[in-house]
Amino acid sequence: MHHAASGPDSALDTEAWARVALANARAGETVPFMGAMCTVLSVSEKVLRLREPDGKTRTFSVISETMERLVRDLGGRLLAAQHGAASVGGVGDVGDMLAALRRDPAFSVGAGGVPELNDLDSPGAISGTISGAIPGAIPGAAPDKATLAFRCVDLELDADVEELHDMVGRSREISFDDFAQHADWKPLAKSMGYATEPSDVGLRLSDDWAASFHASTWRGEPVQYMLHSAIEFVFRKQLPHKAIQPASPWGGMERVDTAAHAPGAAPRRRGARP
Repeated sequence: MHHAASGPDSALDTEAWARVALANARAGETVPFMGAMCTVLSVSEKVLRLREPDGKTRTFSVISETMERLVRDLGGRLLAAQHGAASVGGVGDVGDMLAALRRDPAFSVGAGGVPELNDLDSPGAISGTISGAIPGAIPGAAPDKATLAFRCVDLELDADVEELHDMVGRSREISFDDFAQHADWKPLAKSMGYATEPSDVGLRLSDDWAASFHASTWRGEPVQYMLHSAIEFVFRKQLPHKAIQPASPWGGMERVDTAAHAPGAAPRRRGARP
């Protein structure tokens, strides 16, 4: 997956949309495959299980020819839907996958069933790699919320720092409630001394004027970040073990994964604050 676009006339990587939709699919929803409308049984990190119309169960390994066939088939239908060819039972019938795509915080479905990115301040295309779910596990079940992936103080490579600047440049400010809906913010807030539970006494992150919240993309992937004391805390959907647990919210020296699809994390030395 290399390119995604926000407009109906822009180049569209339909397989990218298909993978995002499958990653957000829920049990009971319908997925078209090879001319039949199947029902989602389960989506996990390693496999996708569908029930065919005749009642048979089909299991798709994340890395398999059948998964690639499913992605291509769904991607083609999404492309047909984008060009207004959506019809029940026809080539553009995508089942519940437009709803699954819309469930991802970065996407909505516009007029005529056209997939659109929400996180743009101006029209145009976003170039990059979109997983919409778990880097290295596609389609894999996306975690319910994004987790802390890195802070600007963890970045050393010039390419990462440049991408950070671009991320900030194309961001939009969101409310704390929107941020909290998509990001697992409590572990970080607790480490910073904020009250996070109803019974806690003290300052709450939502009431702190020193913090602001934003939505953007990182190398094409939807992210949310908190800006606090001139430090960007970036949250992305990722495998649980990828979430960093900084000993100090303000320090560096974390093992962070900044690549769009890297299956492992590369160590970064502490760098200067961008």
